[in-house]
Formats: sequence, C-alpha cells, structure tokens
Amino acid sequence: MTATRRSRTAVVAVLASVGLASLAGCSGDPDDAATGEFGGSPAPASSAAPAEENADTTIRCAQIAPLAAPITKAFTFSADDSAEDPSSTSCVWTNAAVGAASTKIEDYATLGITLDRTAWSKDDLASVPGATDDPRAAALGGRVLLKAQADTLGDAGSVQVLFPEGTVTVVATGALLSASKDTSIPVDSVIGVATAVAQLRR
Repeated sequence: MTATRRSRTAVVAVLASVGLASLAGCSGDPDDAATGEFGGSPAPASSAAPAEENADTTIRCAQIAPLAAPITKAFTFSADDSAEDPSSTSCVWTNAAVGAASTKIEDYATLGITLDRTAWSKDDLASVPGATDDPRAAALGGRVLLKAQADTLGDAGSVQVLFPEGTVTVVATGALLSASKDTSIPVDSVIGVATAVAQLRR
C-alpha cells in the first residue's frame, strides 16, 4: 500500500469514526444519553434489541447501492471502508477529494448508510424521543429520527428510519456537514432512500 493510499484510508477511517460517534446518542445506551455522555442526543427505548441473525439474510452493499443512487450521485462507493455481515451492513461513499487524495482534508466528505437488525416494537417506536412520523416510514410500521431537526443531511448530521425489522442510518461527515446549497442533500430525499433500503429486511 502506498503512502498516499495509507493516508487516504486513515482519513476516511477518522471520518467514519466521527460519524459513528455522532450516532452514539441515537442508538446507544439510554443511560449514556441521560448522563450527557453523547451530548444529550435522543436514545431509543431500552427494549429495542437486535433481531435474530441468519447468515442467509446478509444484506449486501450491491443491493443497497442502486437504492441509494438518488443521494450518492456525487460520490464513489468505497468497498474498503464498507462492511457486510448478518447483523449489520455498512456502506460508505466518498467524495472526489478523498478519491484524489487531496491535501485539503477539510474538503473530504463521506456518506454512510447502515442497515442493522436493531428491531423496534410498536411501544418502542411510540416512546423514542424526537422521532417523527412520515408516510414512507409508516408504510413499514416505523418512524423517522433525525439527530438534529433540519432540511439537509449535513445540517441534520444523521437520519434514521426505525422499523420492526431493523434500523437504517444515513450519516454525513466532513465537508457534507457544511455543504453549500448546490451540494447539500435534502432530508426528504434521504428518508426516501432509507425507507427503500429498509424494504430489504422485509
């Protein structure tokens, strides 16, 4: 592996870690959220738990990619930064700055979509702080949770669709957090993608 490749991989790993950390308050232990460890972000109901795993039901990024196309057009899929297993599939896309190994780290951006098996009962969904209703999520028996109420993914930080068979999480990191009007991704489009991805669990 070249030095440039190692540097790029390290930066993407850091961006991914930041994205996961930003979600900790949304999908972590309710006690952590209560103590402010994750900045007081909403946490799911304590009864939410991973659904039963089955190796034959592993969702592949190849299945998610075409569904994600409406929000990943300006990005390139990164197999090196993605992971697939029966319990959770995480797919990562990077922008041109990452692909070109730009020296301007501030220009780097990643977009991640994760589908895991954290299932939600009707009671769970009714008690999640900050969760909102959306007809597309409702069709799955689920609800939508934004890390911060906003019109764009960059401003929201993350968008989650919580439903009986699992959870879909879409995360923006790096330059996407301060995207211009021309490069921002509407939350409405993200919800559309997330609910389409959720259908893979049905």
